[in-house]
Amino acid sequence: MLADGQELGGAALILLLPKHQLAVVLLANTNSDLFETATGIVEAIDPGVGKDLLQGMQRLAARWTAAGILPIGTFSGSLDANGSTIALVLDFDAKPGPILRIGDGAPRAISNIEWDRGILEASVAGDFPLPSDKDRNHELDLALHVGDSTIDGFATDAVSDLKHFRQYGVPYVVHLSKVTVH
Repeated sequence: MLADGQELGGAALILLLPKHQLAVVLLANTNSDLFETATGIVEAIDPGVGKDLLQGMQRLAARWTAAGILPIGTFSGSLDANGSTIALVLDFDAKPGPILRIGDGAPRAISNIEWDRGILEASVAGDFPLPSDKDRNHELDLALHVGDSTIDGFATDAVSDLKHFRQYGVPYVVHLSKVTVH
């Protein structure tokens, strides 16, 4: 079993190998790929297992989705903003690159795109109709799991309280479905 959770500025990984009676738990204060570190730990404890694990993960990743190839088409759905629903449209076919429309707002270009094994991480900025703080520009960090016909994940709004020297994220649940063309 492998669980990999990443959120703004941190990462966690739990790797369970019951057949080898091994478990590795990694917590990091950075967004990084912890699988390589976990594999190195497993290899140090039980030589050969780490190499097999890495090869197995590479086969799984190759089957899961081709790295570097973004989805195509348009997805529509909603963002759950603390009980209120805001319409979303994510268009991967837009030129020069993917755009996101939140509510009745203008389409916004998605930037800082990272695509790996079906997970899309990106950011989008603009004056969005979000309850975390209206009438300000928002910087949303997107962490989305992209399937053939659905996209699920989170849009996290970075909010700053400069008076108290704090910065935190407000996560909003995102669910989109592929728009079918008739």
